[in-house]
Amino acid sequence: MNEVLTINQANTVKFVMIDAFGNEVAGLHGLMTLEVSKVNGAFVAAAGVENETSDGWYEYTFTAGECDTVGPLALKVTGPGAIQQNLNYFVKSAVIAAYDITYTVTDSVTTNPIEGVDVWVSTDAGGSNVVWAGRTDTFGVARAVADNTLPFLEAGTYYFWNQKVGYTFSNPDTEVFTNIDVTGETTGTPITGGVALGLSLGTPLPYTLLSLDRYARIMGITPVHFHRALTSSLSPSIFPVDSSCNMLWYKYDWQGYDQVSWWHLAEAIPRQ
Repeated sequence: MNEVLTINQANTVKFVMIDAFGNEVAGLHGLMTLEVSKVNGAFVAAAGVENETSDGWYEYTFTAGECDTVGPLALKVTGPGAIQQNLNYFVKSAVIAAYDITYTVTDSVTTNPIEGVDVWVSTDAGGSNVVWAGRTDTFGVARAVADNTLPFLEAGTYYFWNQKVGYTFSNPDTEVFTNIDVTGETTGTPITGGVALGLSLGTPLPYTLLSLDRYARIMGITPVHFHRALTSSLSPSIFPVDSSCNMLWYKYDWQGYDQVSWWHLAEAIPRQ
């Protein structure tokens, strides 16, 4: 027989002792010798508990220590008047059911799905232990960026965090999943009254609560200098007026090394 046992826990098995003629042999409780072999190793004296259930049928409870290794586990049993029983089992890792989770983010005003929402999942309400992260697709469904797969999570309680420029979310969104409930959802509320500032003919900057020029004035920086213009007549400047550095302040992070881009700043403003 090849019954499957669970790793690192006590497992009870049943067996029958018979004589040379195939008859059950009763009354062997406490008289039998039991030995255990893990993963084809040498047989050693069994450390678990043996009991007779009825009429030559017995049970043995392996200790957790005897079941601590994945692989074959053999039990050899001998007793007076009975033929030797060689019983074979297999220890496997404990498997906890996990499920593909469909988590959808929609606009609270239009009810349309919101694409491009950054979503991450934690097991704690503080967001410290993040177990999954991804982004919503055109249908508002959260998927892994690398392979477009859904969150694959065990049943339980999780905390979903959502972020997209131009929307506010109630973070964290608590979701409880079971084997029959593997869906979750939340809504994002559009921010109104702000300014979406474009700096070129390309993609506009993320939605901001105020213009970058206004942000510069609040910081006490002349907007001209904030836009990387250098003259000796305007002060203060985000760069020294007479600096020998000729690097431009780029729109995207990837255009310059170790610099804060326009895009990065525009994304940061609404988060403060």
